[in-house]
Amino acid sequence: MACPSCGADQPAGRKFCTKCGTALDLACPSCGAAVEEDAAFCGECGSALSPLVRPAAASPVSDPGERRFVTVLFADLVGFTTFSEGRDPEDVRAMLTRYFERAQSVMERFGGRVDKFIGDAVMAVWGADQAREDDAERGVRAALELVEAVAALGEEIGVPELAARAGVMSGETSVGSGGNEKGLVVGDLVNVASRLQSLADPGSVLVGSATADLSKAAIDFESAGTHEVKGKTEPVGAWRAVRVVAG
Repeated sequence: MACPSCGADQPAGRKFCTKCGTALDLACPSCGAAVEEDAAFCGECGSALSPLVRPAAASPVSDPGERRFVTVLFADLVGFTTFSEGRDPEDVRAMLTRYFERAQSVMERFGGRVDKFIGDAVMAVWGADQAREDDAERGVRAALELVEAVAALGEEIGVPELAARAGVMSGETSVGSGGNEKGLVVGDLVNVASRLQSLADPGSVLVGSATADLSKAAIDFESAGTHEVKGKTEPVGAWRAVRVVAG
């Protein structure tokens, strides 16, 4: 087969191009299973494929990236499976499109950028390309507004149980080449933000201690305890964002 990026011929069974490192197979962004070019849903996990992406090749060792203080937001939908059952795939895709558009609008209005959509999840970043003193606060405000926007969308489409949950983390991480033109954000911070999102109750926002400390003047928080997080030797403290109290 030929590499879709550089056109070099590749032996059968190869997953990445031996010339440029481009992934040769399209994959489900949720579970990583191989999918067809025109597939609307993953045959392994059922996730909507919007958009289909090729797995990223590993970044060259010679490009270690730049250390920056960033805020990372992860959010996903709860109740999406219920919505999808028995519905035409095009209706499901139309709903996801509305969700993606609203999510992007919210993130950009608070000065963040959407790094990627993965199935029904969204990752957004503040500080990777332009740092502000209130990036952590902006991230939490965006998460709270996205939760409200998804609840409103659920009412509009007749699925009141549809909800979003989000996790927000702030800290130093690596920002380097790869991903999109704004730079690829990687590291432990991204993983923990994703874990916090998975721990959040439907309709709620959990943040890390650094995020809470940096935004507590404008946002009311309550302790959500400490949690064992995969890949972390020490428990991670979590705080639930309750409401905006200033600004």
